[in-house]
Amino acid sequence: MALPDGHDVQGSVDDLAELLGQPVLIEDVDARPLWWSAQGAADGTRIRTFLRDAVDPAAREMMRRLKLATAKGAIRTPALPEIDMRSRWCQPLRIGPTLVGYLWIVDDDDHLEQAARDAITACARRAETALADTLGEADSRQRRRRALLERLREAPDEDAAAELVVLEGISPEVTVVVLDQHRGRGWELSDHLWVQPDPLPGLVAASGAPLPLVRLGLAVRRAVVTRKAMAAGATPDRPSYDALGLWQLVAAAPDDLQPEDIHPGVAALRGLTRPELLQTTETLLRTGGDIIAASEQLHVHRTTLYYRIERVAEVAGVDLRGDPRLPDLDVALKLARYRATA
Repeated sequence: MALPDGHDVQGSVDDLAELLGQPVLIEDVDARPLWWSAQGAADGTRIRTFLRDAVDPAAREMMRRLKLATAKGAIRTPALPEIDMRSRWCQPLRIGPTLVGYLWIVDDDDHLEQAARDAITACARRAETALADTLGEADSRQRRRRALLERLREAPDEDAAAELVVLEGISPEVTVVVLDQHRGRGWELSDHLWVQPDPLPGLVAASGAPLPLVRLGLAVRRAVVTRKAMAAGATPDRPSYDALGLWQLVAAAPDDLQPEDIHPGVAALRGLTRPELLQTTETLLRTGGDIIAASEQLHVHRTTLYYRIERVAEVAGVDLRGDPRLPDLDVALKLARYRATA
């Protein structure tokens, strides 16, 4: 965030640090440092925040536990020796009801004189005024980013990618993944999806391996496929498009291809009022025909399982113990489940 003009917040931070004899830091809600003092020795947590541009998970959990985001005034936070974090005073910054940042003061003494409290309040008000002036600019930037992301989501668009690179100040070689949950400072899309630029190695993303920014649309489609396939019953070893296996082909099936075209037995099984035969069929297909494993997963005696196998043969015309078209039935049932999943 660019520091706003016309408000000497930095001077106020320096004056407050000198008055207290302690380090002072003002950051936004995403833990990005905005103004800070050189007064006093910084602890390990503050140093890591600057170097890594991220908050230690233990510190984040402490903030959640103390409900700092909804605090009405300054709150004292405990020391966390395990992450080299000294005690602090934290003053939430707000514009109306909207949380816009935090004012932090390292302080090992559990006491603030009234003059110090007044100085903290004055510094907080000045920061809030400065941040209010930039709020309109931030909203405009956010709207522009959203529009560019939607263009890229619809189709590869070199111009939109180039404009987004300039807007965000990132490398033209940036790669992206799409996540189905918020894990960082990515860009939010609709449908509860997030774009993560330049993901760290090893990050498991719903969209699979990173793609160039201009191919964001493909990453989004892959993330949607992953989420839908898992809702339909896919059990990959990790929640990623790269691990879906056969479900990738299921998702890519043409619209005019119906499950019954692959195997006619799927209509009979899915048309039954009671689900036992369909569940039995899917379980046996999933276990590779293993009677013992299937009976355990279904919580039925093997005699019951054999009875159901005979009923499936009568209803759907398929022998679950060795029909050569079992792979076709497996794909047909997966396709039917995928199509039926919202």
